[in-house]
Amino acid sequence: MKKRNIIICFIALLFLPAVSIGQWQANMINSISGGEKHYKVYSNQNQYRYEFDEDGMSGVVIANPETNISAIMLLDEKKVHYTATDGRLSSMNDPVQAYNNYKAHGEEKIIGNETIDGYECIKTELHQGEQKLFTQWFSEKLNFPVKLTGHWAENTYMQLNDVQDWDVDPALFVVPDDFIEVDDNLDPVIPE
Repeated sequence: MKKRNIIICFIALLFLPAVSIGQWQANMINSISGGEKHYKVYSNQNQYRYEFDEDGMSGVVIANPETNISAIMLLDEKKVHYTATDGRLSSMNDPVQAYNNYKAHGEEKIIGNETIDGYECIKTELHQGEQKLFTQWFSEKLNFPVKLTGHWAENTYMQLNDVQDWDVDPALFVVPDDFIEVDDNLDPVIPE
């Protein structure tokens, strides 16, 4: 009997990782009217980090929906700007937060389940009045959308690819001490 209980516990432990990745990294394509941006995304289940290189500028966005704070870091200049995760600036640069912010003012309809790139997703549509704004394929396993389509402009979408398990490096979710906090105009914030 004792041996059987040990075997059952061992089998249960084998299946635990299949239930939830917990932490992952992926490549993301974010297309707005056909203009593609490429990000590297890291998630520790509660917050996520985008890394990008655009027009010779290296940057990082750390979004923490639980605290409603996003840190936008300009790496070369060692500057950081803090903004509300559900704020306008976050919505403009973060398709996930754009969906969540519109959801607060619209109606989300569950369409069903669909598998995208091997992930079982809940497919939803977001409407404001009669207008369909978004379709989202949300993976509960990743706690993140695998795909998101915006219907207000052609070729507007976000999609993850090459999702892999990741051993979290907590330092990736912390703003380095030597970064200077700046305001919306990128001027240094003077402490009161």
